Amino acid sequence: MKHFKTAIVLCGLAVFSMITACGSGAQEDGGNQKTAETADRKKVDLRKYSLDQDSRTEDDFDLIGKLIHAEDDQMTLKIKDRELIIPKSKHFKSEEDHDDLIGKLIQVEVDGKTQEAEEAELMPQAKADENGVYEREADGGQKVIGTLVSESDHDVTIQTEAGDKTYQKASGYERDIAEAPEKLKGRTVRLEIQKDGKVESLDFEAEDQKLDWYKE
Repeated sequence: MKHFKTAIVLCGLAVFSMITACGSGAQEDGGNQKTAETADRKKVDLRKYSLDQDSRTEDDFDLIGKLIHAEDDQMTLKIKDRELIIPKSKHFKSEEDHDDLIGKLIQVEVDGKTQEAEEAELMPQAKADENGVYEREADGGQKVIGTLVSESDHDVTIQTEAGDKTYQKASGYERDIAEAPEKLKGRTVRLEIQKDGKVESLDFEAEDQKLDWYKE
């Protein structure tokens, strides 16, 4: 009888050991799966989310998106409907604090080889006030961003949150694009305004035309 009870106890211990082993194995598999998922996330080629035309090379490239979260060693950037985790380099720098960047459109310079963030700064769209002014210069000049309404031989009109703004052209007015004004109507442009209120130049940046999702 004693031998029979001993056998039952031993069988019970064996079953318990098997259950424990299976549980540990499942946990280990789960841990390995999470590790694999993390590794896969790190393998994402960030270049394909860049608007730079030469982003296929090993040169540094830029990513433009909304900053969702930031830590000391990484940041989470939302580009359209995709959230990307970007590790920071040891030399990462930014003129603004993390709290000032969260939820705003930023441009991140990424090392082409390591794919680590080197620098981050606010985009003009995020810095602009209701009049479209995103930078004020020491000499009294301004940099303005807005949607081109019209351009004549004498002036340039853009649309901002505060309404349409018309600037008379300066004598040395320049534009960095050969497209006719009619073809640029409704497109985002950047203007340099002199201290006397006249527009000195009109710049057309291709990247600005692909950020409509940020306004949504």
